[in-house]
Amino acid sequence: MKRLSGAKRIIDLAVVSGLYALFIIPTGILASLPSLALNIAWFLLPAAYLSLRTKKNFSKIFSTTLLIGILAFSLDIILLHNNAWTPYRSDFSFRIFGVPPEEMLWFFFHIFYIIVWYEHFIDDERLASTSKQLPRLAIFSIACFALVLTAVYSFPDMVRIRYAYGVFAALAMVPVVVYLCLWRTVLLKKLLPLTAFFFFFGFAMEIRAVQLGFWSFPNTENYLGMITLFGATFPMEEIAFWMTLGPVVAIAYYELFADDGH
Repeated sequence: MKRLSGAKRIIDLAVVSGLYALFIIPTGILASLPSLALNIAWFLLPAAYLSLRTKKNFSKIFSTTLLIGILAFSLDIILLHNNAWTPYRSDFSFRIFGVPPEEMLWFFFHIFYIIVWYEHFIDDERLASTSKQLPRLAIFSIACFALVLTAVYSFPDMVRIRYAYGVFAALAMVPVVVYLCLWRTVLLKKLLPLTAFFFFFGFAMEIRAVQLGFWSFPNTENYLGMITLFGATFPMEEIAFWMTLGPVVAIAYYELFADDGH
């Protein structure tokens, strides 16, 4: 991938931020859009813009997005099983393992955008092909998914615990972050701009989505703490795991299993 000049990166950052603000600030527009359309507006539109600006290895990005998305979806199944949050808006009458289809797509679209953003603004593409480590991620993702389904449907009480969001999200994400801190510090430092961008991205989305009733967190006694800002109430776990660690973990999997690890 050709390295972008500083000026072009600033322009592209302004464009994707503007696209996002367009679908965050105007309450009337948000309230009238179907939830699937919002997924496209929040994630796929800016990802499409960045994809048009520079050539990217989409076979690698798509395959890794799918596998990381399976891991995220597995965690979501457990958390919904524990009523960690309640999705309210859905354009479909059916569920997939108890999850609204838009929510499943939300994970895949979000991860896709994170990887495209990372490749566009941060990564210096050294490995044009896909790493030979990717099959290991495929085995791990499928095994985790099968384990989660077995636990939820065969032993539901075993995975229904207090503070489920904090416990299961920590089990899924903290080991990856510890690994980066101990053995991949260069990669971890490289991810600081991405962490900052997607923290504010997620923070604004969280407030607006809760304000408009896209989802809520009614099971308040099962969180480490609740935060209320601008009329939106959400748990501390959202800040710690979804807004902060989530993008870091997604790119860690991408770099270690699909890219060059640097």
